[in-house]
Amino acid sequence: MSTPRITRPRLPRYIDITGQRFGRLIAVKPIGRRGSSQMWWLLHCDCGHTVEVVSQAIRAGTTRSCGCYNREQSSERYKKLRLTHGDARHGQLAGAYVSWVAMKNRCTNPKNPRWKSYGGRGITFDSRWIDYQKFLADMGPRPLGHTIERVDVDGNYEPANCVWLPREKNTRKERRISCQ
Repeated sequence: MSTPRITRPRLPRYIDITGQRFGRLIAVKPIGRRGSSQMWWLLHCDCGHTVEVVSQAIRAGTTRSCGCYNREQSSERYKKLRLTHGDARHGQLAGAYVSWVAMKNRCTNPKNPRWKSYGGRGITFDSRWIDYQKFLADMGPRPLGHTIERVDVDGNYEPANCVWLPREKNTRKERRISCQ
C-alpha cells in the first residue's frame, strides 16, 4: 500500500511587496519572471512615471526612483558648478569664464598638464580673482578670438600684468631662462 501524497497549498515563490514604498517608488504589482528567473515589479514613482524593476534591485535599495532623483541631482550639481557666475548665454559659458577657470587650474592644480610651467614655477593669480565676478570687473569680457596673456611672462596673473590678446598675435612668448 502506498502512502497518500500530502499536497500543500502552493505559495508564491516571491515576497509580496504590493503597496510598499521604496524611496520614491510604490510597488503596484508583480509582472512576472524574466530570463534569470528574478521577479519583476511594476512600480509607480512620485513624479508620475512607472518603471519596471527586478526585485533584487528593490530589496538591495539600489533603485529608489524612476531616475528622476538622479536627473534632479545632476541638474543641481551643474547649476552650482558651472552657472553660479551668471555669465552664460544660451547654455554657452562665457569666454572670460572659460579663461578664468583655465588660468586658476594652471596655477593651482598639480595634475594639470601645464602646471609645471605655471603653478609649479610659482606663477599665481591675484587673490581677488578667486571670485569670478571680481576677475570680470578687472578684465572685462573676453573679446572673440582673444586669450588672456601676461605682459611679463615671469609675472603673476594680476590686473596690471594681464591683457586680452588676439590669438594670432600671441606668439607664445618665451620666458627668460637665467644661465647661472
